[in-house]
Amino acid sequence: MYQQNPYGAKSISLLQSLYARLAGPLGPYLHTPYSILAPYLQKADALGNDALRNADERFPAMKNADMQQVKASAFDVAKLPFQFAGMGRDYLLDTYKGENKKCGGGSDVVTVGKSIVCTELRIVSDAMVKVGDYFNVDKEQLKRTAEKAKKTGIDKADEAKGAVQSKTDQITE
Repeated sequence: MYQQNPYGAKSISLLQSLYARLAGPLGPYLHTPYSILAPYLQKADALGNDALRNADERFPAMKNADMQQVKASAFDVAKLPFQFAGMGRDYLLDTYKGENKKCGGGSDVVTVGKSIVCTELRIVSDAMVKVGDYFNVDKEQLKRTAEKAKKTGIDKADEAKGAVQSKTDQITE
């Protein structure tokens, strides 16, 4: 079908003539480098096949997986940065709108400047709250953990003390 089309036939004839002029005469010269590289290429191919076989053995779900589902999950992963960027944009614009309303809602230079400064301060404040929440340890939980460690340490010390006492009793007898 492609050969019957005039454009297809012309492209095929051009490619054949290009091959006859360039690749044909270079063939004997390329045979020696290929013969040198052939064992290494075969080894690389074998290693690649082994790696794929191992991947199929370790992850059989991918071998039998529905390609539509795989494509959808890959697409979801690919668009994740754009979703985060959109969420950041929305947060920034909502914060700016809220601060602009607090500053009077005008569009003059002073109000916009105050809104921008207040927005920056609000974003820094929210970030500090998130960092503080991440590093904040519940004091009650910390006390319970310390009590448990103390009790475990006392129990271990009593065990060691008993073991030492029994050894000294054996030695003195």
